[in-house]
Amino acid sequence: MVTIVPDFSALLAQFFGLGRGIDLLIVFSIIGAYYLLFRLYLKIEKIQQDITSLITHLAIEEEVNEDISKK
Repeated sequence: MVTIVPDFSALLAQFFGLGRGIDLLIVFSIIGAYYLLFRLYLKIEKIQQDITSLITHLAIEEEVNEDISKK
């Protein structure tokens, strides 16, 4: 849309209270980058919880197997 109507980005930027269209692009890029970083953070947290749960389960299972083999 910006390539067809070059003034569209300037009008959109003015609507958001910015001076130039490139400023709007930079602001949206920064917001998008922060959003992606937040989503990655959530994924990493989920993976860490899964690993912790798996290790706990394996440790309990190993302890039970050791108790059975000692009897």
